[in-house]
Amino acid sequence: MNILYTFLFDIKRISVDLMKKQLIALIRSLNMYKNTYKLIIYTNVPELVTGLENAITIDNTFSIDRIASLCEHIVCIETNLDDVKNNYPEEKYYKGFWYNGNWLNLSFHKLIKYFEVQAMYNCAPIWIDLDTLVFCNIDHLADHPNFFIQTGTKEVTPHHIFNCDIHRLNTTYVLPANKTFQGNIWKLDLQLATDLLALWNTLERKPQYDLQDLFNYSYYFVDGFKSRISICGVDFDTHTVNGLDNINDSKITHPDIHIMRSNFIIKSNTLYNIQLDRAVQFFTFTFYTLIPFIANKDYKKFINNDVVNLFTQLYE
Repeated sequence: MNILYTFLFDIKRISVDLMKKQLIALIRSLNMYKNTYKLIIYTNVPELVTGLENAITIDNTFSIDRIASLCEHIVCIETNLDDVKNNYPEEKYYKGFWYNGNWLNLSFHKLIKYFEVQAMYNCAPIWIDLDTLVFCNIDHLADHPNFFIQTGTKEVTPHHIFNCDIHRLNTTYVLPANKTFQGNIWKLDLQLATDLLALWNTLERKPQYDLQDLFNYSYYFVDGFKSRISICGVDFDTHTVNGLDNINDSKITHPDIHIMRSNFIIKSNTLYNIQLDRAVQFFTFTFYTLIPFIANKDYKKFINNDVVNLFTQLYE
């Protein structure tokens, strides 16, 4: 069984209705493929999680199957926003330009809360962003001590791990954008998590994109990390595609129905990327790309009708 954990916090950045719709879609995607899991939800709006007992679950033939209780899968931990603040020194290199402090604090606390969940269940949990969907049975990931997912695509634009501000880039620690790690789903073993937090605490200048760039920095530039870390889709599950190359193989692009509408078919009850000839294991959005996808029902615009039906069952 996999222990998954995620955050559902109202920081006045995304509507609570959209977050609830996406939470239900995530749960439905996990249930669709008969995953064995617990999903730990840290939230300051627990009323969004209560009442999910009547959410519709779906079987692996993509038909609405039954009304089922989700209580056995879901653990809701009410958490005050003040409990996930760490006085992140945003003024040193963000200057409020990209993200507000609440977002940064939440993002970094994925690692802080890792230790709490690990202690609760005595096993390595998997972080999953709320705006991610799962399109297969991932029970086998319980056997992997850790993994990251690469962004993918053919884009090799330099990615700078350290950034003092928008005008002054550190050119020492740079890697191609397609080799960077995504932050939407990852797993750490306890020793790796401990070592990553210790590494963070030694850095006078923090990575520009908090955890994702801490992962990038450790894997590519710090001795002793790379040999201990696996990349899903590269070191194992090589038949799958997990990054942003699901949307556009040429360059890094977040989900846009006009770009990806012809990318997918259903093959053996699996979402399949016909451009890359691989099964889709994870599909990642951002909440800003989810707004038109859900509100405008952009998922109705996929060319393949089976794919339309699949996403319709997740979101309606």
